[in-house]
Amino acid sequence: MSLTPTEHPSVPLRTTTPDWTYDLHMSATTRTYSLTPFIGRSQETRDVRALVEQHRLINLVGPGGVGKTRLAYEVFDQLAVDLDDAAWTVELADLSDAGLLGHAVAEAVGASVLAEGFDPRMLVRHISDRTSLLLIDNCEHMVPECAALITAVLQRCRNLRVITTSRHTLGVVGEQLYTVPPLIARDGLELFTARALAVAPSWTPGEHDRSAIIDMCSRLDGVAFAIELAASRMRTVGLEALGAEIEDQLAALVSTSASSGRHISMEACLRWGHDLCTPGEQLLWERLSVFAGTFTLQAARGVCEAADLSADEVDDALRGLADKSLIERDVHDRAGRYRMLEVVRQFGAARLAEKGELDLWHRRHCDHYLAMVDQFDAEWLGPDQVEWFQQLRTEQANLRLAFEYSVSHADHAASALRMCALLEHYVGSTGGASEALHWLRKATAQPTGAVVERAEALRVGCFVACVVGALDTAQRLHDDLLALSMGSDDARVRGCALYARAVLAAWSNDAPTGERVAQEAISVFQELGDTGRVANLHFLRALMLGWAHRPDDAAECYRECFALTQPLGERYWTSYAQWGLGVDMLLSGSIEESVQLEREALETKALFGDALGTALALEALAWAAVDRADGPLAAFLDAAADTIWTTLGVPLAGMPYLLRRRDQSRAALSRMSGVSESIALLGRTLPLAQIVEVAVGRAPLPSPTPQSNLTPREWEIATFLARGDTNQVIADHLVISRRTVESHVDRVLRKLGVSSRTEVRDALALR
Repeated sequence: MSLTPTEHPSVPLRTTTPDWTYDLHMSATTRTYSLTPFIGRSQETRDVRALVEQHRLINLVGPGGVGKTRLAYEVFDQLAVDLDDAAWTVELADLSDAGLLGHAVAEAVGASVLAEGFDPRMLVRHISDRTSLLLIDNCEHMVPECAALITAVLQRCRNLRVITTSRHTLGVVGEQLYTVPPLIARDGLELFTARALAVAPSWTPGEHDRSAIIDMCSRLDGVAFAIELAASRMRTVGLEALGAEIEDQLAALVSTSASSGRHISMEACLRWGHDLCTPGEQLLWERLSVFAGTFTLQAARGVCEAADLSADEVDDALRGLADKSLIERDVHDRAGRYRMLEVVRQFGAARLAEKGELDLWHRRHCDHYLAMVDQFDAEWLGPDQVEWFQQLRTEQANLRLAFEYSVSHADHAASALRMCALLEHYVGSTGGASEALHWLRKATAQPTGAVVERAEALRVGCFVACVVGALDTAQRLHDDLLALSMGSDDARVRGCALYARAVLAAWSNDAPTGERVAQEAISVFQELGDTGRVANLHFLRALMLGWAHRPDDAAECYRECFALTQPLGERYWTSYAQWGLGVDMLLSGSIEESVQLEREALETKALFGDALGTALALEALAWAAVDRADGPLAAFLDAAADTIWTTLGVPLAGMPYLLRRRDQSRAALSRMSGVSESIALLGRTLPLAQIVEVAVGRAPLPSPTPQSNLTPREWEIATFLARGDTNQVIADHLVISRRTVESHVDRVLRKLGVSSRTEVRDALALR
């Protein structure tokens, strides 16, 4: 059997390197950068840096608004310069479900959680012995969970340092506390002046203003947030009037003690800020508190607009809150996303609770993101899938919050079932099969909701569980779905049950039964006019036919899939079908056609950031390289794929048929000459973008013997450096002294013509 390239839809290979970077783990909890520069705290920065050098866990503690987060990020940024891609941040203020803590940290470090349940060993495998740094911000609302996870990872990752911020201690053995102090007078003066000039550039501070500002900062107790809020008032009032405002208008809100005089508490500061807002700004502040993480102007309108706050008023109020430093815009986000400081958010939520409106606006938030899921479901089968993937990642914190609300409120449980439509693609968009199953279990545990919606949720759960090899879970979900279908005469419910049975059979080593039942399911969904499900099933049935050793029938089924997806501009299932067809063609001896298909699939999967699909395509290209007797390329690609599988935590996505093919390929590779561990190390350590360039044929395979005359030992040292290992780790691995390693490192840097360890990886890749 053969299929010429013109007989299948071809996604054109790019002729130039794209201007984006391949990224399999574009986390929804990515860091938000501040608009304003870090000011002052030079001594505190030095102190915390020194603690990081001496201890493995440093916890920055202090009240809300004192500046813990800004100080932590400043230290992190200074240290991360020398850590390349081994420095990560996690913002826990966005997370309400402590059960997802591990998933959030895994996303941040780039370790997709495909396995059925989260296991700290997934993080350990990813971090390994690399010299690395992890910052976890806002731990106070899940202290026990943070303590347990940090302990588990620190015990196994000896070169990891962790910085946390919290209002409380974590109680972890070895925890080094650092209490973040209020700003000293000089720093408070500098901060106020900088922020005031930003909003009132015509103001010219004189020498006589210094004492007034210092006194004002003292009244504000040196709290950075309070000083910034005061400075924002300089847009409309002068310095003298501002001082009087702080002294007079807040007199009833200040705390008094004999020793310290009158100082503004954080609560008083927030009440002052609230009083300074217009009625519309106050309403918006309170309603925005129901968001998790960041939000867009469109989302703010969708959730917060009401009879007492029109869309135009939302726009005006949003600008007003930004002018008052109560919210900030993410300067690195082209969509113009906003974030609210955690203490500001908590104050707004408390105001909603006082009014008895907190649940109302959480419900509005949930409904807004449910509408997004409905739109996603309606538009998925089209040309905008990559953009949808990116949006799902960006909105993950808010989607999580919407899920949490829907599964915890019985009258909203039907919404949770509808949101499960999103989870079928959660594995590809976030690498989070474990989290998908977490939400599916909660959603299906509720007794309410339409039968069709429950059937779709159970179908998705069975599919996801099979993909990650959790066959016991898949069997339970299938049985629940079968029982549901037996009590219903709805065609879609029957189709869902057939779908689940087909997938479960195939992943349980019974591909013949799987493909036969899949054909029945195709007939049902064709009658329903569900093109997306039919295309999906054609791919799955073709896969099963290939596993059942019927390649000609499989090729025809892949053609059916292409015929449905190509006219719509669909790329997600198309690329999976290209991968599956490529594997079948390789097995039939059509190596060149297979390589073309796999390269096209890889390009698309890397574009999506689909870790599962990327690993599958790299694996197939490694097999093709073995069949071509290209041992070095095969070793390079096999190592790259294996690194992704290790990160995902599952072997070949639980596909037993493919595992046999891998075993055969690796056995053949082990018998080839000219294959060194050095080339495999490059496959494990080079950036994914470079690996993809090699895999699709746009870049040559990096040479394990560069033209810099490195000796075999120096080359070995260089590969460890490229991986981010410290001198001590290298010494332990090679069983040589650290002094010997240092000598080798000096020679490697000199021969490669680089000045720092972080440049070694790029230098090797260029050779």
